[in-house]
This record gives sequence, C-alpha cells and structure tokens, in this order.
Amino acid sequence: MPSLSPLLQAALDGHYSALELRIATGADLEERDAHGHSALHLSASMGHEDCADLLLRMNADPDARTLESVTPAMLAARAGHVSILRLLQEKNAALDLQDVQGQTALIHAASEGQYEAVRFLLQKGSDPKHLDERGETALMHAAKHGKFDTFWLLLRSGSPLGAKNHRGKTAFQLFFQAMGNRLLDALIVKNRE
Repeated sequence: MPSLSPLLQAALDGHYSALELRIATGADLEERDAHGHSALHLSASMGHEDCADLLLRMNADPDARTLESVTPAMLAARAGHVSILRLLQEKNAALDLQDVQGQTALIHAASEGQYEAVRFLLQKGSDPKHLDERGETALMHAAKHGKFDTFWLLLRSGSPLGAKNHRGKTAFQLFFQAMGNRLLDALIVKNRE
C-alpha cells in the first residue's frame, strides 16, 4: 500500500495542527490518494470534525468525488458521523449525489445501520424512494444487511414497500431473509455449544 502524503496522513489521523501547517505551507487541498480520496474524504470518514471544518473553511470541495464517485458525505454517512454530515450540509454539500453504483449517502448510512445519520438525511430531504443501479432503496439495503432499527425508521418515513429489486425481492422479503439468516446463525452457534 503506497504511503500517504503528509497532508492526507494528517487528515486521516485527525492531526489538526499538522493539517493546518500543511495548508499554511501551500499543500493542495484537492490532492488525492490512489483511490481518489481527498483530505476531506479522509477526515469525513474518520469523523475528524475539526479537520473537516478547517478544510471546508479553506475551500476544499464539499462534493469531491473519489474514483468510484464517493463523496465525503457518503463516507460520513456510512460511518455515522452526523456532525460531519451537518457540517457538509452547512457548506452546501449535495447530500443526494450518487456513486458509481447509484447509491446515495442515505443508502450508505442505511447499509451500515447508522440510525442517526439516516434520520438526519431524511430530515434534510434525502429521497427514501431513490433506487440504486440494482433497483434497491435505502430500506432494502437496511433490510438485507439486518439493520432492523434503521429498517423501521425508513419504513415509518414512507419508504416504498412494494418496490422490487433486480431479483424481484421486496424490502420485506429481504428483511425476513436477513432475520432468518440471523436466527439460523444463532441456532448453529447454540448447537455447537
């Protein structure tokens, strides 16, 4: 794995003073790692609010995209960093951009069961009816990953129940499949004891 530049390493590690020094000495805020992550992507993914705030105050692009078109908001949502999402939204980041798979920040948050991030994104107008390239909504992602609290939040938000993904499965079918898999796993573990 190639090493990161001092700017990117400071952003990843949350070293505010080192990041501030790199910026003061003329570091390029849009510098990228091998996957296209900027300093803001790295700070957002790790929840380093002070570093993300500094980068945004210095005009880092709040909608910067990686090679897979992932934004800082998507990374913050996936990790559940609501304070970063709030900061990005205050800096006019577009919270409903799509990555190469057609997934939005809401879908990223739902996939990981990041309840508070999902709630924040819904409050800010993220579309629970959006379909990714597989024809799946955030509700379907929460269901298939067994993120039940998030599933119920999305269900109460008006996420469509009747929609089917590219395999013809509804959110409820994915939910019960995930629930069945969890039950089966628990039974296998119990049987081994």
